[in-house]
Amino acid sequence: MRKFFNDATNAEETEVVVPFEGEINGIRIAVTTEGLSGIVARRTLDKIMNMLRGDEELMNMARVWYAVKSKLKEVVSDVRTRLNLYMELDSDEKFNELARKGLVNEALNYVMSRASSRN
Repeated sequence: MRKFFNDATNAEETEVVVPFEGEINGIRIAVTTEGLSGIVARRTLDKIMNMLRGDEELMNMARVWYAVKSKLKEVVSDVRTRLNLYMELDSDEKFNELARKGLVNEALNYVMSRASSRN
């Protein structure tokens, strides 16, 4: 029949699991209990979302990384070079300090100075 079957009352018969989903600041979370309980899955998602909302540093980092990736895609055409930069930035303490503080412009300036030295 070319259709998937989702039976929320019988996990063993289900072919597709549809998780409870949420998003905060570009971070998407999907939770399923594989048929245990939708109520438990939803409550679990709520707890995770509340934890993320309370983590100011992580939310700052999400904003900074989004800005950095967007800018690097504009100025660094080679994907491998961009990926290498991402990996370097991940372990760069100066960048991470700026990101944790949510200093988008300062982080962009720092990253652009590193990216320009590669061109």
